[in-house]
Amino acid sequence: MYDLTDIDYIVSFAVFLSVFIVFFSILGNLLEARSDFTKDKLIENELNIISNNLKQTSLFNNVYYAKIRLAEIGSFQHNENLSLKIDFNIFPENLKVYDNKFSIVPFVYENNILNISNNFLENEEKYYFLIWTNDAKINNFECLDCKDKFITSSIIFSDYCFLRVANFESFNYTKIKNELNIDHNFNLLVDNKKYGPETYKIQHYGYLNIFYLNENYEIENKIIKIGVW
Repeated sequence: MYDLTDIDYIVSFAVFLSVFIVFFSILGNLLEARSDFTKDKLIENELNIISNNLKQTSLFNNVYYAKIRLAEIGSFQHNENLSLKIDFNIFPENLKVYDNKFSIVPFVYENNILNISNNFLENEEKYYFLIWTNDAKINNFECLDCKDKFITSSIIFSDYCFLRVANFESFNYTKIKNELNIDHNFNLLVDNKKYGPETYKIQHYGYLNIFYLNENYEIENKIIKIGVW
């Protein structure tokens, strides 16, 4: 038989044990939540690193460009075929012309003369981008017939005018991960095609707008979905 003192001791110990278990259970949950929060922040930070620095990795190449401005000064609407004399130091490989919305513009380039057709509204300004893939440099630019057709022209070009375009054929996960200097895993999803390792659970997603050079050397606007875990 337990006397009153023994019963008090047992009850007190049971209460203490319950409080002890509850306390450490709460403490464990708090530590686990803090650990999950810290891990979550680390993953979020590395997602930001990928988003900010991916274009500087070997996944991307340089393509060079020049920006052409054509402006109607005759104050009337007219359609013109213009001859733009563009002197490169070497032949520009995979030369393409894009409008201001980055849609392909038909053109002919022969003997350093670029011919394009334009429909100008009254006092309209048009902008075009010349894109090429090698290290050709422009030495001189001149519109041969703009003055006679009530058009003014100018061009912006330099050794530093280039775009970073993605080349997924050269995707090397380990190399890119080392270049980014991150610890967590990631993969990239573009047009339902995945690059990088598979995972059972993505913990953070991010999105990055990029230029992509397709097999015809045409630039397309793409969105990369970045998954990090």
